[in-house]
Amino acid sequence: MNKIIVLSGIDSSGKSTQIEKIENYLLEKNKKVMVVWSRGGYTPLFNGLKSLLRKIIPRSIPKPGESKERNQTFSKKYIRTLWLNIALIDMILLYGLYFRILNFFGYTIIADRYLWDTYIDFKLKFNNDNFERYVFWKTLIRLSPSPNLSFLLTIPVDESIHRSYLKNEPFSENINQREFRYKLYTELIEKEFWDYVIDGLMPIDEVWSNIKNKLE
Repeated sequence: MNKIIVLSGIDSSGKSTQIEKIENYLLEKNKKVMVVWSRGGYTPLFNGLKSLLRKIIPRSIPKPGESKERNQTFSKKYIRTLWLNIALIDMILLYGLYFRILNFFGYTIIADRYLWDTYIDFKLKFNNDNFERYVFWKTLIRLSPSPNLSFLLTIPVDESIHRSYLKNEPFSENINQREFRYKLYTELIEKEFWDYVIDGLMPIDEVWSNIKNKLE
């Protein structure tokens, strides 16, 4: 059975629904399963570090979400560089170490977002910083285990916004951010970074049928 299964896609594309179905499917087969959500710069470890710094050094780190204070902070190149490198080290520990430990102990990992979702996140936030040249980015690429199966769920930007509105998601991206994210996913699809690209507008059971067939 596959050891790492990746679900990627723009916000509200249906990842969580399909991840739950995959998890239940594997558990029914008596597999040890671990679902791991990841977003560069927002993992539990990194969030814990930011919370600690906010307590120790008030005003050192802006509060979550878009704000004038946050934009001013990240307008400084050294801040962006520091943030990116810490985030990359964090992802190296997550993908390069934690995922391998889970595999060693016999877990099948269902990754809610993975390496190339992280790439898109960083391109969206730091498009002019050339983080692809950073040593830690190259290290992350080398150390991240290759998934056994990877799926990308696609939906149009307007549908993504509509679904996010219905779910009342906090810190929801605006239309310009989502259009840029969609463009980046499209560019990576052309480079075949995912094994399977599935239309997320299909009925839930039809999407699941496509995924289940590949699992089997």
